[in-house]
Amino acid sequence: MRRCDAWRLASTRGPFGRRGTTRAAHWYRRLCELWPDSTTPRIFLGSALARQGRLEEAAAEYEQATRLEPHPDEAWLNLALVRRAQGRNAEALDHARDALRLDPGYEHAQQVIADVEEALRLHSADS
Repeated sequence: MRRCDAWRLASTRGPFGRRGTTRAAHWYRRLCELWPDSTTPRIFLGSALARQGRLEEAAAEYEQATRLEPHPDEAWLNLALVRRAQGRNAEALDHARDALRLDPGYEHAQQVIADVEEALRLHSADS
């Protein structure tokens, strides 16, 4: 199978993506095999897994993507979002800061940092 065919099949606009994230995850895994050194398919796979509620598996994909190119900042931010969803706010804050360190103009990372800092403040106020 050619890479472009696998991308088409995995895409949320592709024929399988509309039917659900399970098939999309299958094809993103295939793309990870075709492009083992690229962040892009791992980020998409992580997103498909996260949408299925498979947060630890998503985190594992994002963690691996943080060590690859291009766009490790996006992998760090997605890992932050998964950790935030798991209530692991201190880790989420660290990962969002990692994303911002790689791209100081990353507005979404700035928003996530503000959100997580507020969650940590509220949690400490409740304690």
